[in-house]
Amino acid sequence: MGAVRNNLRTSRSDRGQVAVLMVGAVALTTALVVGLVHLAVAVAGRDQAQAAADAAALAGVSSGAAAATTAAAHNGAEVTSLRWEGDDLVVEVRVTVGDGAWQRTVTAVARATRAP
Repeated sequence: MGAVRNNLRTSRSDRGQVAVLMVGAVALTTALVVGLVHLAVAVAGRDQAQAAADAAALAGVSSGAAAATTAAAHNGAEVTSLRWEGDDLVVEVRVTVGDGAWQRTVTAVARATRAP
């Protein structure tokens, strides 16, 4: 029975190990959350940029460059390139999403045609 008690007792060198493990677990969890927030901002920005590019291309093919610029602005984007390739209008837009350290600039391209 005395041997069992001796095994259950912790030595002075073992004290504080749980605190070190908890600090490591908290640091790992924090890094994971930060990574997921970056991913969420990137996905939201990509979707917003693509929606703005699509809207700008459709508006531009039917009503011209001014309509494309306005459509992009209504979707929170800025037109960076607008060019005709035959009957197709290709529009590239830029969207800035997030704040501070989370701020990202995302671009997207869309193509619309005026041919039937």
